[in-house]
Amino acid sequence: MGEKLGHLIDSYRHLEPVVREWIGMSVFIAFIAAWLGSFNGIGRVDQILYDKMVLLNPVKHRDDILIIDIDDKSLREVGRWPWKRSTHAALIEQLAQAGAKVIGMDILFTEPEPVSDGDRVGGDQALALALRRQGKVVLAMSAKNPGEGPGYAVPIPKLSNAACHVGHINIEIDADGVARSVFLAQKIYGQRWTHLALAMAAAGTGKPLDAVLEETATPGASIFSDRAVDQGHAGRTHRAFVPFVGGAGSYPTVSYAEALRGEVPAEVFRNRYVLIGSTAMNLADHLPTPVTGEGGIMPGVEINANILNAILSGQLVRSASPWITSPLSIIPPLLAMACCLRFSPRTALLVTLLLMALTLASSMASFRAGLWIAPSAALLCLALAYPLWSWRRLEAAISYMDTEFRELEKGPRLLTEGGIGVRTIGERIQDVTGRRIALMRHAAQRVRDLLQFIGDSIESLPNITLVTTTDGRILLANRHARSQFKALRNAACSEADLHSLFAGLSLTRAGADFRWTMLTDPDQAGNLAAGVEASDGKGKDFIISSAPCRSASGELKGWIISMVDVTQIRAVEREREQFMRFLSHDMRGPQNAILAMLELQKMPDMAMPEEELFNRIAQACEKTLTLADDFTQLAKAQSKPLDLTPQDFHEIATDACQSMWSLAQQRKISLWAEPASQRYLIRGDRALLLRAVENLL
Repeated sequence: MGEKLGHLIDSYRHLEPVVREWIGMSVFIAFIAAWLGSFNGIGRVDQILYDKMVLLNPVKHRDDILIIDIDDKSLREVGRWPWKRSTHAALIEQLAQAGAKVIGMDILFTEPEPVSDGDRVGGDQALALALRRQGKVVLAMSAKNPGEGPGYAVPIPKLSNAACHVGHINIEIDADGVARSVFLAQKIYGQRWTHLALAMAAAGTGKPLDAVLEETATPGASIFSDRAVDQGHAGRTHRAFVPFVGGAGSYPTVSYAEALRGEVPAEVFRNRYVLIGSTAMNLADHLPTPVTGEGGIMPGVEINANILNAILSGQLVRSASPWITSPLSIIPPLLAMACCLRFSPRTALLVTLLLMALTLASSMASFRAGLWIAPSAALLCLALAYPLWSWRRLEAAISYMDTEFRELEKGPRLLTEGGIGVRTIGERIQDVTGRRIALMRHAAQRVRDLLQFIGDSIESLPNITLVTTTDGRILLANRHARSQFKALRNAACSEADLHSLFAGLSLTRAGADFRWTMLTDPDQAGNLAAGVEASDGKGKDFIISSAPCRSASGELKGWIISMVDVTQIRAVEREREQFMRFLSHDMRGPQNAILAMLELQKMPDMAMPEEELFNRIAQACEKTLTLADDFTQLAKAQSKPLDLTPQDFHEIATDACQSMWSLAQQRKISLWAEPASQRYLIRGDRALLLRAVENLL
């Protein structure tokens, strides 16, 4: 285990600085995203986003939910609050006769009603009888939230025993004072209470409370605290967000007084869930909700109607657990960090903005599917990822540039550089990054100058020169190479390949197993140091050699191919060989003749007169001298540059006659030059022309 960890640490140290910075920043961003995601929402930002999603995704209300409103009109007609419980009993009797499916009374009956002397049956007894006869009436209880002090209010036993269920009417109020969610189950002093709306749904469907509770919301979203336990609250569980139908007044409502007088047709109540509660400002609790807008409020009975509608329709929005929100919050920032490393800053910024939009869209999609995943943790980390990485990348780039500048200054200066000159005011006030950019600009100019210098140097080389990659692809070619090979005369030299370029050459001096690929083979570099010789089939001979190009670290980066034109050298060698053959034959002939005559002279019967012997030896010597002189003059003519000037051919002929006069006299030949009436001008080398005329004579 220790060896593996050490290997990982060693591998990390050998990574590029930018990659190490990226890994560290990615881990930091992922940790922050996971930590913020574990809160399952980080306050006002998530609340605003949730409210916008609720407004953009209103749910449809069911037709079987009705509110009987204790409004100001009913208070004026029925009387001052609290009303007698016999009044509520009368209304329940009417609703039972009309066929109401379930009745939920959002009214607290926490104290017994005093019995007057004239009443044969007390109000509590009358209401209890009505509750039993109807059979599906749910009463309300209220428990104070943790932090509000001890205590809770439940119906008196006579009524709670007569009711089908008793449910709490507590609504969760967030820190900004807006009601968005509800805890469907709440345990107080060892007894669990479900919400009024859930109890009504259980009564209407005939299912047990626990079954409806588990179908509606997951128990994972719960709150426990020591303070809550001290106040008798063992815990609130099964939290769910309420998808509202609309603002206040979205549900069909009838007045309590009208329903009590029987003015509402029975069909209005038949097979409906009927909620009885108050909307009067001085009686009911009114709370801000996501759909009531700035400063708007909604009565509690209508909030309960929205909860009932969501339970019956299966549209309650569950809150994702921290174990889901936390990992999901990590994914978008890590994708953004990957894009920051892979793409340019502009593209990375666009991708980051796109990821923000996708995060919001994903949260919206999950909300519509009934699962609220708070997106602000991912959005915040996305907003942090780009600037933080840009900062760290800039720091890494500056550090890298400083290091490279120092290494660059250590290197040889091949070109003379001008002075820095006087700095302008703008240059004096540049920040650190600006100065680094100026240094980078200067370094880039040095590189451009060096590239131009190298390019000009290769271009001006007297021989064919090619620069290739390690696999033989042409990178650079000078003017002699472009003149020799048609494939290099276009701008795209990189399309040419060294091996195909040399395919038209014929090897004249190379090993039997030589292949053109050996020129770019590092293993053959030593064996081919002297080069190979080839012919292009047009009378040109070349010596071809290669040399490796290496980086500062010694890594092989390419090859320099040189082709030296040795056509003239080979022609001179051929002439020299011909000359040597001539010397070995023609010039040795007279000398051999002299030796033969001397050998014959030793034989008495073969000896010739002495005078004849001397004449023949003299002739052989003269022939040898003539041949030697001719070759000397020929060599001078071939090697010495011609002095082409205007010459009078008559004067050259006259000089030649004078030069050959003595030889002509010996042979009794008359030789003279007649005077010319005009000049015969020619252009040529006087010495060579004179020699040619003498040879003719």
